[in-house]
Amino acid sequence: MPVANKFFDAVIGIDSFLYFATDERYLGYLAPFIKPRGYIGIVDIGFTREVPSVAHAPEYLRPEFAEHWSCVHTLSWWRQHWEKTGLVDVQYAELLPQSDELLRDYIRDRPPAQAEDSIMRASRNDNDGLISLFCLVARKH
Repeated sequence: MPVANKFFDAVIGIDSFLYFATDERYLGYLAPFIKPRGYIGIVDIGFTREVPSVAHAPEYLRPEFAEHWSCVHTLSWWRQHWEKTGLVDVQYAELLPQSDELLRDYIRDRPPAQAEDSIMRASRNDNDGLISLFCLVARKH
C-alpha cells in the first residue's frame, strides 16, 4: 500500500518488530512516514540480559535458538538501536511489570487446537526470568 511521507501520527507494533526491525537501517526507512514529533511504539518479547549466541543461551532455548530466539534482544539493546540513529528521542522504555502474568496467560489461554509455539515451550522452562515483555516509545525529531 503506497503511503505518503509524513502520513502517520504514530506507528505501533505489537509482537512484530523483532522479526524485521532489528536491521540497522529499518528505523531510517520507517521514520519518513511518521510526521515530525510523531510517535513510534512497540510492545514485544525480549530478554532481561543479552544472549549473544547459541553457546550463551540456556539449554531450553538452544534447539530453537537460530530460528526463533537469535533476533530477541534486551530493552537496552532496542533503546540504543533507536537512539544511535539520531532520528528519535526515546520517551519511555520499560519492562512490563505484568510480563510474567501475561506470559502465563498466553500459555494458559491458548486454544487446545493450536500447536505449542516456541514462546510457550521456552516460558515454561524460564526459571531465571530471562524472557520478558517490554514497551518502548519514541518521538520523532
